[in-house]
Amino acid sequence: MEEATVKHETDDQLRVIGGMIALALGAYVAGNVIAFLVIMALQLVGIPVTDYPERLALISAFSLQGLGFGGVGLVYLMYSKDGSDLIRARIPNLSGISYLIGGIIAVLIGWGGVTFVITQLGVDPAQSELIESGLQNPALLLLLVPVSILLVGPAEELLYRGIVQGTIKRVIGPVPAIIIASAVFASIHVFGLIGSPTEMLVTLTVIFVLALILGSLYELSGNLVIPAIVHGLFNAIQFLIAYSQVMGIAAP
Repeated sequence: MEEATVKHETDDQLRVIGGMIALALGAYVAGNVIAFLVIMALQLVGIPVTDYPERLALISAFSLQGLGFGGVGLVYLMYSKDGSDLIRARIPNLSGISYLIGGIIAVLIGWGGVTFVITQLGVDPAQSELIESGLQNPALLLLLVPVSILLVGPAEELLYRGIVQGTIKRVIGPVPAIIIASAVFASIHVFGLIGSPTEMLVTLTVIFVLALILGSLYELSGNLVIPAIVHGLFNAIQFLIAYSQVMGIAAP
C-alpha cells in the first residue's frame, strides 16, 4: 500500500513538472508565432521591419515576453482552478526594499563571480543575438533599457518564478522547485545565443546561476515584484554597459 502511495505521489510530481516545462515551452512558441505574424502583417501593409533593429526588438519584446510569457501566464492564472494563490505580489515595504537592494547586489556579484571563473578557465561565452544587434545599432541598446525594466523582467518573472516555480514548489518543495524552474528558464535562452555548443553551455550556466538567485529572492521575500525589478534592472545594466563600450565611454 505504501509503495503504491509513493508511486502515485511520484507520478503526480512528474506530471506537474512536465506540465510546467510544457507551459514554458508553449509560451515561448506562442510568443514567436505572434512575433512572426505581427512582422508579416506589418510588411503586408508596407511597414518594413526586418531592416530596422529597433522595430524588431520592440515586436520581439511585446510578442515574446509580453504576449508569450506574460500573456500565457495570465491566461493560465485565469483558467487554472488553483492559480489564484500562486502569485504573491505587492508594493515593496521597507523590508522589501532591503531585499531589492540585496537582490541587485547578489545578481551582480553572482554575475561577476561566474564571469571571473569563466575567464580564469579561458573559456569564451556565447554572445546574445540581441546585444550583437545592439553593438551594430547603439540606439537599440538604450531602447532596451526601459523595455527590460517595464516588460521583460515582470513578464519573465510572472511565468518562471511565479507560475513554474510556484506550481512545482507545491509538489516537491521550494529548493527543488527553484532549481528546476531555473534550469527551464536558462534552457529557453539557448535560442537567442550565438556560438559553439561549449560557448552556449557556458552562457547557459551563467544564466542558470542568476536564475537561482532570482528564484531564491522570490522565495525569501515572498513578493514577485522584488525579483521582477531586480531582473529588469540587471538586464538594463547589461545593455548600458554594452552601450558605454560601443560608444567608447568604457573599456570593453
